[in-house]
Amino acid sequence: MNETISLISRYREALLEGALKSIELAAIAWAGGLILGTLLGVWRASQSRGTRRSGITLFSAAASSIPVMVYLLWCHYPLQATLGISLPPFFTAAAVFTFYNAITIGEVVRGAVEDLPVAFTMAAKITGVPRGVYVRHIMVPLALRAALPSYLVSQVGVLHMTLFASLISVDELFRVVQRINAIEYNAVGVYSLLALFYFVLSFPLLFFARLANERLAKLGLDR
Repeated sequence: MNETISLISRYREALLEGALKSIELAAIAWAGGLILGTLLGVWRASQSRGTRRSGITLFSAAASSIPVMVYLLWCHYPLQATLGISLPPFFTAAAVFTFYNAITIGEVVRGAVEDLPVAFTMAAKITGVPRGVYVRHIMVPLALRAALPSYLVSQVGVLHMTLFASLISVDELFRVVQRINAIEYNAVGVYSLLALFYFVLSFPLLFFARLANERLAKLGLDR
C-alpha cells in the first residue's frame, strides 16, 4: 500500500494526464457511438428483412470480424500514407473507436427495436400517430430503455479498448504506465495502479447494467 501511494505521489501529474486522456478518448467514443449507433440501429430495424440481410447486415458482420487494433494501425499508417495526410494519433484513435462503438451499439439498438411488441406499432397505426412521432417519442425511447443493460456493458469494453491507442503513440494511461515501469522496474505496483483505474471506472457501469437488467426483467422489457 505504501509503495502504491509513493508511486502515485511521485508520478501523480503524469498519471492524471494519462487518465484524463483515456477518459477523453472513451467519452468521444461513447458519445459519437451512441448517436451514430442509435441512428444506424433504428434505420436497420426499419428496413425490410431482405435488405437487412443482403446489405448493411453483411457490412456490420464483416466490420465486427476485424479486431479494433487492426483498424487502428491500418488507419494510422497505410491509410493516411495512401491519402497523403497526417492526422494526430489522438484523432485517429477517437475516430476508430467511435466507428467501432457505433457498429456495436447499432446491433444492440436494432435488436431492441425488433424485440418491441408488435402491438405498439399497430396501436400507433390505428390511432393515426405519424411515423416520425412514433419513432421519436415511442419506439426510440422504449428501445433505448430495453437496450440499456447491453449498452452499458459494451461501453466498458470501449473504455478498455482505449489502451490500444498506445500502439500509435497516444499518451493515454497505459502508455504512461509503461514509461513509469521502465523507470521503476516495479511491474506489480505500476500495473496494479492501471488495474485500479479500470476497476474504479468499469465496476459502476457493470453494476448499473445489472440493476437495469433486473429492473427491466420486472417490467417485462428485458430481451
